[in-house]
Amino acid sequence: YFRKHTFHASSRHPSYLSPISDSIFKLPLIQCCFGGLKQCPSMGKFHKCNSNSSSSSQYSASMKTNAASVEIRAPTSSAPSVSESEPISPGVATRWRELHGSNYWKGLLDPLDADLRSELIRYGEFSQVTYDSFDHDNHSMFYGSNRYRKDKLFEKVKHLNTGYEVTHYIYATADLSMPKLLNLCTAPEAWSRNSNWMGYVAVCTDEEKIKQLGRRDILIAWRGTIMGTEWAANVQIKLIPSGIDSRPSYNLTTAALRVEMGFLNLYTSKNSETRYNKTSARQQVLTELKRLIKKYKGEELSITITGHSLGSALATLNAYDIAQSGFNRINDLAAAVMSFAGPRVGNNAFCDQLNALGVKVLRVVNVNDIVPRVPGILFPPQLSFINKIIDFLPFTYSHAGVQLLVNNFDSPYLDPKRSNILNCHNLEGYLHVVSGHQGSDGLGKKQNNSSPSFTSPPSRDIALVNKSSDFLKDGHFVPDSWWQIENKGLVYQVSDGKWIQQTRDAEDDHGKDLLGHSGPTC
Repeated sequence: YFRKHTFHASSRHPSYLSPISDSIFKLPLIQCCFGGLKQCPSMGKFHKCNSNSSSSSQYSASMKTNAASVEIRAPTSSAPSVSESEPISPGVATRWRELHGSNYWKGLLDPLDADLRSELIRYGEFSQVTYDSFDHDNHSMFYGSNRYRKDKLFEKVKHLNTGYEVTHYIYATADLSMPKLLNLCTAPEAWSRNSNWMGYVAVCTDEEKIKQLGRRDILIAWRGTIMGTEWAANVQIKLIPSGIDSRPSYNLTTAALRVEMGFLNLYTSKNSETRYNKTSARQQVLTELKRLIKKYKGEELSITITGHSLGSALATLNAYDIAQSGFNRINDLAAAVMSFAGPRVGNNAFCDQLNALGVKVLRVVNVNDIVPRVPGILFPPQLSFINKIIDFLPFTYSHAGVQLLVNNFDSPYLDPKRSNILNCHNLEGYLHVVSGHQGSDGLGKKQNNSSPSFTSPPSRDIALVNKSSDFLKDGHFVPDSWWQIENKGLVYQVSDGKWIQQTRDAEDDHGKDLLGHSGPTC
């Protein structure tokens, strides 16, 4: 039956029929979702599923037992049973301000401090959640939304034991002149025509985790683009005045300050005719931040903003806005950005003001990733010195904050022949390299073997690299792009024998089911 009715893992994006009985559903053979990977609860790592003689016997017995009661049923889960987030390093509680950039990470980057490595991976995983939960299937009527309610987000993507609670979802819209920055749904029963889910706000609520962190942390995670890197070539290469609000900066002039128009548009746009963006992404975040600061008044708080790619640009704008609005001056509230693969956001005046406002920015950059070099003029490596000169000109783009350079060629686990634009930009690839990165010895070198600047094996499960890429060497036998929702989100409706898109849980921020409307929404 399964030879005839199952798509096998030889397909690049395999999908599997639902099990045909309750007892068969429990067998290891049928639990091989995620491209044939299953997670080992004891080790917390993904591995290939194997069927032994005992499981085969159990399978045969189950087929006989259930031959008379075969039915197709919907999957109960599309994810492994156990997964843990990056644990909080023991040294964080006493060093958190230093790790948060109080001294601009001096002495912590080369070699990479162990506690800082742990924090970068931890916040990078919060950023990865935005990808793992985003509906990027353009056949879905929920294209551009989050698949899960905010109270179920970490549980559904198996990012467990974080100690954080998601308190708000962020939605963004943009002018029609910025189509490449949004995934717009065109289905007849679209959940929204003009909005995208762009991230979330969370706060640490677990008392034990608060002790480990040394403070209560407010987290803002911005989603990057799902469209690879083509957006980078289509952003509006135009610097405009910051325009975030009309208030003058304190003790600073904003006359020369410029930021990229597309990023600013996405951050500040609103549309009174939409359901999700009657207020801008900016207004949503600042309102929620104000509520949380008031709720936890008197406690030691920090604000950490994270994002990858486009999410890094939005995180940087958001950090500037938070500081400009005075949130970081409340009880000496520490605000920092930990971003990955981010493009340039503004000019040199913008970077100077961000620094003057007390915002600390740590950018993780793969030397082989092209996105951190845009927007702007791209020069070949042998002319890279020109970029250093151009960065100081008032009409060109500059990078903000402190840079941690890593190199994917340092890792003996990644295939150098697959170092294409997408793989070098992939967030899981970044986290893998950070988990083994030691120092700058291997930067700029193309290596096929282990580098002295890379710890082998790394602290993080290497199977995660191929979640949405094919970057690992074939010898590790991890399928490419294995993170997938079962049956592309379709469930079998027994009553009429049809496969349908599953009704989504009610969205807490908006008070009703995504499908609980009579027609298309804005």
